[in-house]
Amino acid sequence: SYTDKKPGFKRVYTLTDDSLLIEAKKWFGGSFRLEFALNKVKPLPDEHRIKDDTKTALVGLPGFIIFFFGAIAGTAIYEKTPIGFYLILGIGLAAMLFGFVFGGRIRVLIFKSREETPLFDVADRGSYEEFAAFTNELKTRISAAHARAGEK
Repeated sequence: SYTDKKPGFKRVYTLTDDSLLIEAKKWFGGSFRLEFALNKVKPLPDEHRIKDDTKTALVGLPGFIIFFFGAIAGTAIYEKTPIGFYLILGIGLAAMLFGFVFGGRIRVLIFKSREETPLFDVADRGSYEEFAAFTNELKTRISAAHARAGEK
């Protein structure tokens, strides 16, 4: 099984020989449970790298802290050195922008049906090794399910 977690949301993927069960829970009670027959899923998923809001916020957090510190202690810093005040604010803004623009990308595999209808996705949140092992096993079992059903 594989667990995809982010604050407020958790999906657990459980793999059997012939099916994939996805169970999800959100804070405040939202949940769902889906099961897919593996022989109905195309073996090769579409791969995307997308922005993840949670990861983006975490990457930009150090810049926000620097900027916030500069703004709160602004008067004391400005009295000692005006250049230092503007330097702290500038570094904080630059770090936030750098984090928001370049950080926070995650790898997502989108699995589709034979008719090209998106069925489910698996996102790389957490350990890359666990994600790679799970998705490789999932692709292998999908191919095996197609072979048992006598399909390509």
